Amino acid sequence: MQTVGAQWLLVHEPNASTLVALVQTASTVPVVLLAAGGATIRLWPLIDTHAVDRSRVVFWPDPQLVLEPDPNGGPVVVTTVYTIAPANEQPFVQAMAKVRLSRLRTGATQWELFRDGETAHRFVEIFVVPSWDEHLRQHRERLTGADEQYEAAAEVFSVPPSQTTHLISVDAPRSP
Repeated sequence: MQTVGAQWLLVHEPNASTLVALVQTASTVPVVLLAAGGATIRLWPLIDTHAVDRSRVVFWPDPQLVLEPDPNGGPVVVTTVYTIAPANEQPFVQAMAKVRLSRLRTGATQWELFRDGETAHRFVEIFVVPSWDEHLRQHRERLTGADEQYEAAAEVFSVPPSQTTHLISVDAPRSP
């Protein structure tokens, strides 16, 4: 009987070491990932947001469209044109960095700031929202006091005031 037991151990010994290795790995990986996550706090510290106004506000006017978009239709491209004096370009671009975060936080899937190639002092902000309904939620439900402050900080540089347009996706046939 002892010879059978010894043979059984020899047959399963490679599997036993594999099992031990799997158990060690399974318990080590979460610990390593947890430690790595904690270490990133030094590289990317959390932002102090206690003074940020998170109260919900409605400060965007409802869009005045000449057509009634499908609520689920999209994507929707929102463009805002700013006219910025050369002396204010750098502070405007810096202010728009916070506007970018606001747009992405409230539902935009893409955001870019462009300079108009034909009119150097004109900047065009473009952001994309998946649907018309999502964009209306930005207007009515998702903006905070902080978002209003970020937009006001950028808008102060635009003379005349910025102009916003809404581009609604059209289901056009595509040729092969």
